[in-house]
Amino acid sequence: MREVKAPEVRKQEIMDCAMKLFAQKGYDNTAMSHIAKELNIAVGLCYHYYASKQELYDAVLKYYAKICTEDLKEVFEKHFALQDLRKEIKKGLASMKEKFKYQEFFDKNKVFHNQLDRAMADELIPCVTKYFKVLHNRGEIEISHPEVLAAFILYGEIPIFSNNDMEVEQKIYLVEHIIDKLLR
Repeated sequence: MREVKAPEVRKQEIMDCAMKLFAQKGYDNTAMSHIAKELNIAVGLCYHYYASKQELYDAVLKYYAKICTEDLKEVFEKHFALQDLRKEIKKGLASMKEKFKYQEFFDKNKVFHNQLDRAMADELIPCVTKYFKVLHNRGEIEISHPEVLAAFILYGEIPIFSNNDMEVEQKIYLVEHIIDKLLR
């Protein structure tokens, strides 16, 4: 007999399993039937919560990007002075690493990882844009298009943080250096 679970619990369980399989096997090599089999549920139950594999995949990316960026969003929402931001971002990145629920398979699928990086940038752009507007209004930076700068920085850091030939501290230093140059 199958175990009956609350809808929100089952939906999260499906999403967690899908995250694991998409990251390990990729989108093309993961089917709804694989997710159902892993969870020992009927395939129809997966389709009850998600109309298609693509819908589930999009939900997984969006959900995990939101989790991964929570601490950084909090940093930007506090509207620190620009001179204090570096220290606060380092704290946010450190706590972000501790929260990675799926860390054990995070880097196994480069395509998935790149899509997740982009989803994380998409998640951060609104709060970074607002932060740049606050800095501009306080006279700390002069900027005419804060949303363009936010997108440029967030999408631009993706290849740096995806580079496996650099240590994390080197990546952070390089991104900080580039941001310092852009904000002058």
